[in-house]
Amino acid sequence: MSIPPRETWEALYARPMIEGRAFIEGRYGNSLNAFDQYTELKATCSKL
Repeated sequence: MSIPPRETWEALYARPMIEGRAFIEGRYGNSLNAFDQYTELKATCSKL
């Protein structure tokens, strides 16, 4: 299995994570609490 080029990796993983975090920070306030919500959401999504 080959490693995808950096642009592909960023498009598939990095950008959605950054946008997801920005969304949560906007909704819950830019704080450690927002980051906790974000990591919790990420953990939930990875179980699906």
